[in-house]
Amino acid sequence: MSTVGVVTGGSFGIGRAIVSHLNLQGVFTFNLDKTKLETDVPNTLGSTILCDIKNSDAIDHAFEVIKKQTSTIDYLVLNAGVHEYAVADEIEDAHFEHLLSTNLKGNLLVLKKVLPFMKAKLAGSIVIMGSDQSLIAKKRSTIYGVTKAALAHLAKSTALDYAPYNVRANCVCPGAIDTELCQAAIQKTADLLYEGRTEKVIKAIQNSTPLNRLGKPEEVAELVGFLLSNKSSYITGAVIPIDGGYTIQ
Repeated sequence: MSTVGVVTGGSFGIGRAIVSHLNLQGVFTFNLDKTKLETDVPNTLGSTILCDIKNSDAIDHAFEVIKKQTSTIDYLVLNAGVHEYAVADEIEDAHFEHLLSTNLKGNLLVLKKVLPFMKAKLAGSIVIMGSDQSLIAKKRSTIYGVTKAALAHLAKSTALDYAPYNVRANCVCPGAIDTELCQAAIQKTADLLYEGRTEKVIKAIQNSTPLNRLGKPEEVAELVGFLLSNKSSYITGAVIPIDGGYTIQ
C-alpha cells in the first residue's frame, strides 16, 4: 500500500463520495461504518470494517484488523455523524447520548487510535467533518450544533498540538448537501410545515443560499481530497465552509 486512509461513516452520502474520491486517487481506504459500502462506488480500493464508533470495543477491533494490513496511516477523515431535532429543554437523555457518543466521542476515539501512526511517521493529514452549524446556530438543532462546534475546535486543537509532528488537521463545514440524510431532513420538515410538499422546503433552501442550489457530495469530497493532499501543505487548523455562501449572510 502506498497511501493509506481511514474514513469514518464512509458508506453513504458525503462519506461515500470521499471514499470514492480517495479510491480514484489510489488511496487504500479503510471505511469504518455500521453498514457496508454500496457496491457501485467507482474503483473501490480498500475495505469496509463494520464498526459502530459509539462502541470503543468495536474501534479496538477495527484497528486490530488495520494493524494486520498496514503499519502506516497517512490520511484520516472523521465523517461519521448523526442528527436529532430538538431544543434544549426537549432533548431526551438517549438522544443526547446518541449525538455525543457518535459525533464527538466516537470520532475522538478514532483520532486517538490514528495519531500514533502519524507521529511515528512524522507526517499525516486529518479532515474533520463539521457543519454550517460549526459556525452558526439553527433552530431546533441545539445538541447537534454543540457537537459540530466542538469538532471545529477539535480540528484547531489537533492542528496546534501535532504540528511538531508534521501532522495537519482541518475542519470542513458543509451546508445543505444533496445526500440521503439531507433528503430525509427535507421530508421531515415538509411533513411538519408543508403537508409533505418537499418542493417547498427545497425552494426555501435555495432562496436562503446565495448560489441558489444544494451542494453535491462530490464537491465536498474534492475539498476534503485537497486538504488531505500535499497541495494544502501550508493549511492547518482551518475551519472551511462549503455551503454556497449560506454562512456569509
